[in-house]
Order: sequence, then structure tokens, then C-alpha cells
Amino acid sequence: MGVASFSRVAAECINAFNLESRLAACTQQEGPSKEQDAKKIGRNPDTDSGKEQSGLRSSLQVKAKVRAEIFAALDDEQVQRPQLPRENALINELIKEYFEYNGYYHALSVLLAESGHPEEPQFDRRFLATELRLREDDRSRSHPLIYALVRGGADAGSGPAHEEHTGPVPQQVDSPKTAGSIGTFQGKDSCTSGQLASLDPETTAGQRRSRGQSGLNGLTQVLSAVRPEVGRILESALGNHEISATDAEVLFRTTGAELPALARVADELRAQTVGGEVTYVRNRNINFTNVCVKRCGFCAFSRTGIDHEGYFLPVDEILRRAGEAHALGATEVCIQAGLPPDMDGSLYPTIARALKSEYPSLHIHAFSPEEVLWGAKRSRCSVEEYLLRLQEAGVGSLPGTSAEILDDALRQQVAKGRLSVSQWVEVISTAHRLGLPTTATMMFGFCETPKQLASHFVLLRDIQKRAQAAGQRGFTEFVPLGFVASEAPIWKASESIRVRPGPTGAEVLRAHAVARLMLNPALPGGVRNLQVSWVKEGFRMAQLMLNAGANDLGGTLMNESISTAAGAQYGQLAKPSELRRLVWELGGRSVAERRTTYDIVQRFESPASDSWECLAEAETRAESREAPAKSLEEVADSADTFGSFHRLIASPNFRFREQRKPTSTALGEAIAPSMPGSGARRFFASPAMRVVTYSPSYTMVPSYECFNACTYCNFRSPVTKEGQDWMSDAAARKKLTAPGLATVEEILVMAGEVHPAAPNRAAWVQRAESICLLALEYGFLPHTNIGPLSREEMQRLAAVNASMGLMLEQAAPLPVHRFAPSKQPSIRLDQLRQASWWASARMPTKGWCRWKSSQASLRSSSTSRR
Repeated sequence: MGVASFSRVAAECINAFNLESRLAACTQQEGPSKEQDAKKIGRNPDTDSGKEQSGLRSSLQVKAKVRAEIFAALDDEQVQRPQLPRENALINELIKEYFEYNGYYHALSVLLAESGHPEEPQFDRRFLATELRLREDDRSRSHPLIYALVRGGADAGSGPAHEEHTGPVPQQVDSPKTAGSIGTFQGKDSCTSGQLASLDPETTAGQRRSRGQSGLNGLTQVLSAVRPEVGRILESALGNHEISATDAEVLFRTTGAELPALARVADELRAQTVGGEVTYVRNRNINFTNVCVKRCGFCAFSRTGIDHEGYFLPVDEILRRAGEAHALGATEVCIQAGLPPDMDGSLYPTIARALKSEYPSLHIHAFSPEEVLWGAKRSRCSVEEYLLRLQEAGVGSLPGTSAEILDDALRQQVAKGRLSVSQWVEVISTAHRLGLPTTATMMFGFCETPKQLASHFVLLRDIQKRAQAAGQRGFTEFVPLGFVASEAPIWKASESIRVRPGPTGAEVLRAHAVARLMLNPALPGGVRNLQVSWVKEGFRMAQLMLNAGANDLGGTLMNESISTAAGAQYGQLAKPSELRRLVWELGGRSVAERRTTYDIVQRFESPASDSWECLAEAETRAESREAPAKSLEEVADSADTFGSFHRLIASPNFRFREQRKPTSTALGEAIAPSMPGSGARRFFASPAMRVVTYSPSYTMVPSYECFNACTYCNFRSPVTKEGQDWMSDAAARKKLTAPGLATVEEILVMAGEVHPAAPNRAAWVQRAESICLLALEYGFLPHTNIGPLSREEMQRLAAVNASMGLMLEQAAPLPVHRFAPSKQPSIRLDQLRQASWWASARMPTKGWCRWKSSQASLRSSSTSRR
């Protein structure tokens, strides 16, 4: 404290002491002597009693002012105070309101100086009333909420004790004992068993009003039932300490009574950091094509370019769907799709620009990191340059999908050819740097380990720390996405990889609760919003997750194709009334409609209780505020109104393969006259041969070694030491990044053949597979032709190829193949029959391809033709 400050405070203390001493001398007399002394100083004892009380009150105010000055002078503002626990902040806010109402400003200044509570309001009054389960009306709002707490709501017609008041005060819905319990202020119950059912919203609402135990005591009781190691981690999380990857692994292995404890702590942390409000967004998904060059094992949505179920929505249809959503009050369109094989790199910016031009108020939340990378490759530009093009076209944020688990080994196991972890991070980090916020996701419940889950969170947290340090928005939300197994290729053909049939209820709980603890918004690297996917988990489980750390329900969607294709059973439309009711049924939670960036569109008044009557009244009030001329509530059947994935793939409209038919050219007409004979002219003039196609391709050879010895072949080299002359990944990358490949579409992978019984056969197949993966990574379409394959080898390579081929030469034995065992026509014809059967049978992996046979001069593949 400075000298001047100390002198000022000392003077205030002396003045206050002198004044207080004089007043005390006047007021300590009793009986007649009191009246006499009063007369001596010129006071009328009858008329001046109020003045005496006023003087006493002034004395007390001066004393309070002195204390406030002392605290203010002694307070070191340079020392950062610890963040107030939520309970303290709520109590301080109630006392602050009470002090301000009664004019106790000096006392208030002492409270603020000593407690470190901010001067500006921390909670909206409606929020406070909702959290404390108080019911207000217009007349009661003129008095502090603390009066209702003191009176317990019993004396509804009474105001403050010191004044006359005939109007009602806020009434306490619960009994005085239950409403006075602090702790979570969300009405949470203490979980006393290890059953997940104890968190059921249908039971907690009633139990919440019958229990008198405070939330903090409940937490203590819950934590006492867990292992010391788990208890230590949960207590550390409640103290706003960062959870390590090792600690997260422990939490991902919690069972029994530890599950409700984990959920309870996550929910308490949610209450402390983001409050009780639950949000949702009115949006529509538009998955404009299911045609994709990649074959991810978890994806049942994608089709090849020649599949009769492959569809592609033109820009006009995308605009029609967006307009339909806009008329229903949507503020967002979410656009994600497959990766079309011959896509023009300008497609994504074109879609965004058309949407923004037609519906400027719609937020465009579009294009996953996988799509951004694909668009950049097709445009032959950097990721940053492509993101700038998207941003200029109107894209406002990116979905952080295509993350699954950010572990390269696992990704290659379930989705060969998927973008790598470093590429995902590059796209996301670049978007953040350019001012494009993104979401973050995680797929779980298939074959991941607790260690991989924990590492995923640590990586996301590190990305967010870097974004926050640079002043960027970073991740707006985190969304755990449970694996939907029933139609997923890796589930249907899981003999090569052990896959679980989706997450259990306990795994869903752990994913959401640990997410809240690992991404604590009170700490660097935290993400404020935790979304639960009702599409993946259903309404009931989504409601439970709101009691386990979640604070967002996602969107109305209107259309949903990706989860539906995989077998999700929870529909494609969530009406706003359904989302609001999910929140209100919990009791003590408020709900708001938001935009993509979490700006609030409107808040809805919470019901007085979770009774059916009160919920109905609240919904009636909410529906009266619906702005759109046609409400989503009027939609009887979402498939009839918006269409559906299954109807779309069954419809003859928007077929991708029909849209890709080559346009007529004059090439045939130019060639025909120069060729001798009318037959040639008739041949080129026929409708079927009017267009000549070709594929810009580049050949890469993993190995020249071959156990066949065809007498005409100068391609092969003798078999040497295993893998000695095979192409490495580094060599392949160098070839794939050569400047001369700017116009190339297809990478032709050819190799000498390794004997089926050779010990290095598996490594040989793996080398070809690796080069195909690299080709996909750099935006090319692989076509492999390496001889006869077993069904397992065929399945493995089909997952990373746009098409595959086989050299047949002739259907009859030839002398030139006398020393080439695998060149026997019977072997090769059988291979082609297997490939044909596999394609027609539509194997679950969807990894089948068109096969090319040199004998028939077939050139039918899913690669582009120019």
C-alpha cells in the first residue's frame, strides 16, 4: 500500500472512531437520564428518535465504508485470484442482489473486495430462478430472490420484512429443505449405486425433490464408493486440474459404481463451467453424393461410380433443399458427401457460392478435412489456398469429421487410404488460422483401445491450446460418435479384424463424461460445448448424456444419410419441441435455440415443474414464438417431406453413372473419312462408337521380380533376395509428386508375380497395397494389375483400388507360356469368374471393382475418361 493510500485510510478510521464514540455516548444512556442528556444537546426524545436511528445507521455505513476502503487498499490486484467455485459465485450473486436492493453499497464493496466476486452480473435472474427452482411472476420480480429462499415459498404474499408489501414473491417449487441444498444447483441426485439406471431422467426428477442431501455431500458419497485412483482423478478434475492421458486411460476402464461417479463429476464440471443451458440448432443435412473413391470399412454410405445406387445431386437440387430448410427457419446447412472420382476441384466452392448467393442468411457448415484435402488435390493447390477459396465462397465453418480415432495404425486397419493424422491436423489447424472455426469428433465402439482414446483427446486438446494461444476460435464443440455396426463393411466381413458391434451404454457414458473432463473449458485447450448425437444414440440415451457432461443436442437435421446407411434406427428429423422436451424433462435445465457458432437465437421459458401439464404449457408458449410460416412441428413424415437415403438410392433420379456419360465429340467423325472402306466409316458412325475414350495414366512398378518366365517378356527380372529391388514408399512418393503428373488421373500398378507359396508373398501384396494408398493420398485413382490373386488378396487390394485388371493374352494355352505356371488360361479365367461373381454378389466390404481383361479389350473402370 502506498503512503497516500495509507494516510487516507488512517484518516477515515480516525473520523469513524470519533463519530462512533460520540454517537455511543448519546445512545448508551437509559431511563430519565437518557431524556435529560438528550435535552442537553437540544433533541426532542419523542420527535428525534428517527434521527437517532438515522445517525446510528450512518455510523454503521461509515464503519462499512472504512472496512471497504481498508480491503480495497490492502487488496493486491496484481495477484490473480483463483476461480470461484460455482456454488460461491451463485451465493455471492444472491447476496449482491440483496445488498443492492437495500442500499448496502459499502457492505457490498467489502464483499466484492474480499471474495473477488466480479462487479458485473454473472447470472441472468431467470437463470438463477431456474437453477434454484423458484417460480416467479411479474410482481415478484421486484424483490431479491433471497427473500423466497429465506421464506421457503410458504408465505407467497409477503415481501421483505421491513416494508409493507402485498404482492407475491418468487415461490419455491420444492420444499424448503431441498431447495436450500447447494452443490450442483442442477437438481442432481447423489448416485448411491453403480447402476447407470440411477441417472435415468425419469427417476431423477422425482428423487430430486425428495432428497434433502446437498449436492456436495452427494458428490462426497459418490466418490467414496470408487477406487482411490479413480477418486483422485475425479477430485483433481473437479479442482480444474488437467487430466493426463494416463489418467484418461484409467477413466476409460471405470466400471460398476465408478460409472455414476464419473457421470456425476462430469456433470458437476459442466455446471460449474458452462451452466445449465442446453442448446440445439435448426439445420438441414445435405449429403449430395454417396459416390466415393475410398472404401472405409466403417462406411456403408459410399458407392462406386458404376454402382446403380450411386447418386449425385446437382446444384439446383441442393439449392431446392436448402430453400426448403430456410423456409422452415433453418439457420444452417451442413454439407458433406463422398469423394467423386472425376470431381472438378471447383465443385465445393461452386456449391458454397450458389448457396450463399441464394440464401445469404444461412450459415454454411461444410466439407470435412477429407473433402478439403480431396478438393485441394483435384485443384492442384495447397490446403491453405483451397480453404481460402471455400471461405471466399461463403463457407463459415468446417465439420471436424473424418477423424474417427486419430491414430494412424488404427486408421489403416479400418479405413485404408483415409487421410492421415498429420493431414487431418493440417486441415483443421489451417482452418483455425484462417478464422474458420471447426468442430471436433471421435468415433468409438469398434476396435479402439483406451490408450488410443486418451491419445485422441490429448491431440485435440493440444490443437485447441495452439488455437487459443493465437487468439483463434478453434473448436466450437466436441461430438463423440458411436460406431453403428449393423451395415458397416468391417462388421459384415470382420474375419480379418475383430470389431465390436458398436458401443455399450457404459462406453457411451464414458466417452461423454471423459470428454468433459479432458476438454475442461476452464483450462487451456478446453472446448466449451459437448454435443450428444441423438442420431447415433437415440433420444433416451441423449437425455442421459445431458446428465453426464453434455450441454448440446446437435441439430434438427431433416435429412440424415450416413448413420442411416450404417443401420441407425433413430430417424432423420428431431423436431424442436422434441429437443426442448428432452431438456425440460430433466428438471432444472433451460433450453435455447442457437446458431452454428453458438450465438443464441432465442431462449425458451422453462416450465415450473416437470409435470405433464407444466411441460405442455411451456411447449405451447414456445410454439407461439415459432417464426417460420410453416413449422417443423407440422411435418408428419420426414421421408415424405424431405426424402430419405433409402428412397434416394432406389430412385432412378440423380444417378451418378448416367450423369457421367461422355458427351459427343467429333473425334470419330474426324477419323472415319481418313480410314479406308465403308465398314470403318460405319463403325465410327455408329452411336456406340461415336466417342473414343482414354485415361491419362502413369505406370508404377513395385517389383520386376517374377517367377513366370514368358519367352517374349523383357519386363521381368530374376527372383533375388527377398524385397531387394522393391519400390520403397519414399521412391513412390517422389514419383507421385513429379511435375509431369499434373494431368494424370490413374496410377497403373503393375508388377512381376511372386509365387503363391513364396514366404514373401504377403509382403509383395502389402507393397502393392502401400503404393495404392500413396496414390490415393496424392489424389490419383489406383488400378492394380499384378496377376491372379486369392479371394483374401483380392478383397484387400479392392479396398484401395478404383479398378483392377488381369492379363489374359489368349483363352488357349500358348507355347510361349511353357515356363509360366500362372499364365495357364484356366487359372486366369477362373480369376475373372471369381471377380465377376464377387461384383454381382455385392460383397459386404463394397470393395469390389471392375476388372479389365486384355483379351476382350475391355476398358470399363471407375476411373475418369477424357
